[in-house]
Amino acid sequence: MTYVLPPPRFCNSASLWWTGCWVGVCLLLLAPAAMASGDSSYPVRSITAEADHVLITLSETVSFAQTTLPGDAERNLKDRCYVDLTPAVLDRQAQRYVAVDSAAILQVRAAQFRADTVRVVLDLASARSCQAARLSDPPRLRISIGPPVEETPRADATTEPEKAVVRVEEEGAASPVAPPTTESQVPPPDASAQADVQTRPPEETETEQPTTRASVTIHPPAERPSRVIALEEAYQLAVVNEEQVAIAARELAKAKLLPWRAVALMAPRGEIGGAYSRNKDEIAFNAPPEAQNLFGGSSVIRPRNNWLSTFQVTQPLIEPSFFPSWRLGKDAVREEEERYEFTIRGVLFGVAQAYYEVLRFEAQVKVAQDTLKLAQEELKRAHIRFRVGEVTKTDILRAEVAVERASRALVVDRNRLKLARTVLARTVGLSETVGVLEPTPPQAVESDYTSLLDQAYAQRQDLRAQSLAVRVARERKNLVLTRYFPQVDAQFSYPRLDPETFANRDEFWTLFVNLRWPLFDGGNRELDLLEANETLSQTELRVTELEKEIRVEVREALLSVETLHATLETLHKEVALARENYEMTSKQYRVGLSTSLDVNTSLNTLNQVRTQLIDQTYTYQIALLNLDNAIGVFAQDYLPQR
Repeated sequence: MTYVLPPPRFCNSASLWWTGCWVGVCLLLLAPAAMASGDSSYPVRSITAEADHVLITLSETVSFAQTTLPGDAERNLKDRCYVDLTPAVLDRQAQRYVAVDSAAILQVRAAQFRADTVRVVLDLASARSCQAARLSDPPRLRISIGPPVEETPRADATTEPEKAVVRVEEEGAASPVAPPTTESQVPPPDASAQADVQTRPPEETETEQPTTRASVTIHPPAERPSRVIALEEAYQLAVVNEEQVAIAARELAKAKLLPWRAVALMAPRGEIGGAYSRNKDEIAFNAPPEAQNLFGGSSVIRPRNNWLSTFQVTQPLIEPSFFPSWRLGKDAVREEEERYEFTIRGVLFGVAQAYYEVLRFEAQVKVAQDTLKLAQEELKRAHIRFRVGEVTKTDILRAEVAVERASRALVVDRNRLKLARTVLARTVGLSETVGVLEPTPPQAVESDYTSLLDQAYAQRQDLRAQSLAVRVARERKNLVLTRYFPQVDAQFSYPRLDPETFANRDEFWTLFVNLRWPLFDGGNRELDLLEANETLSQTELRVTELEKEIRVEVREALLSVETLHATLETLHKEVALARENYEMTSKQYRVGLSTSLDVNTSLNTLNQVRTQLIDQTYTYQIALLNLDNAIGVFAQDYLPQR
């Protein structure tokens, strides 16, 4: 059904009138996006560093707070100063790490410390004064580095000489060897007794024990991490560097385009077409001169050569799919926002697991070192008693086996620690090996299962995202239903042709109102509708399935916390009893009231329960974090603010 409307009488030029209309529509569509672009926090544009100062470029003047922190050699922390900028956000284009070719500044780090606070940290080569000052036009903040500050040597910074490790074997003399380097560089107990044995001349040793010989067990020094990070810094690095978070952000950006697709359905569409035709002959009719004005001045019906160009604009007036598309786009954006936050939470929980894994292996390395020291002391005592004839050579061999077993356990734990540090560095997006600091232990949740489950149903982002997926599937079904309704649009056509003919005139514009109502399309709509119904049913079933999985996860996490809390109390008692048993057995062995087998057994028992206590301690802390993750409250401070 087609209607031809005349041009409006108040317009001298049809093209000028329609151009004004299109400009008005575009301004109306772009105005909400421009109004929504405001933000209460000001971006930090860039960070540059020179030899003696750091320059922070801001978009507006913000307040700042400056702090200087001393270095800590035991925790492998350098002297540093930092500045907190408020209210501010770190621009996506700004560098997070700035390398500096300077003797004063090692590197500059920047991160979004809180939702409205940017922290810029300067790692210094030595203790120096820092002074921050504002600059204007454009707004900037300059952090100047002063000369080195002289500081008195600290007593805890001195190192004691390394002690030698002696492993006694049969048929020979004792000789000093290099010790295993511990994580904290603390000398082993009874160092003076060991030094006395190791500094003895070989001739004196051979005179006292002609039937024994000592061989060397050399342990490589422990690998020091090149950088130490706190758990909060690890979270911030992972949010910035982790690929899964970046992929989820891209998915969210794609989803935000869907509402604009709905707007595009109602936007005008214009096109320009052109054609050239050549006919065999020209067709015209003969008309007397006095009648030519009656026929428009041309008697040509079909010219031999014809040029035609057309400018057409189509404006939808009634589009049934607009409202379902708009609602679908909005629900899809909310769904992807929930999935983005769920991805961040999953990544940060993986960071916490990797972080506590490093802590666990660091503690196990210390236990292995302590066990090795105790085994070496028992070997020394067995050797002394063997020299005076109180025990047989079996005691020495048994003690040597204990030393070798402890050495092997130390190597295994150190390699596991190296791997754990590598995994943590990969998780937070760093290429260098990193060390960790003991964080504040998480607090236990004092709630019953029912309240925790209700909290999980309300807080879990994956459940909210799946519920929104049901709404998206329902709107997709509505999109199929809109194909049963009519569409109405207006079309404006403006032609240019050469030459004009009897029926076609140059610049003779037309306006059409078109109505299209599909009656049947071979059953495609019905098939698509059936498929949309099945998809909707699947999505609803996934919500039910996820709710059941959440019930199991919350129950499992709660039971794990309760079990580990109870076993930790038992393990603390076991460690105290095992330590007391070992000390008593060792003293009894010195006076001949127990055997070397008793000492070896008590030492193994002490090592096992101490290792179990370390495992259970950090597993319990991870279990507390896992419970927070199961109910949807883990790492709330690191999720984007909406």
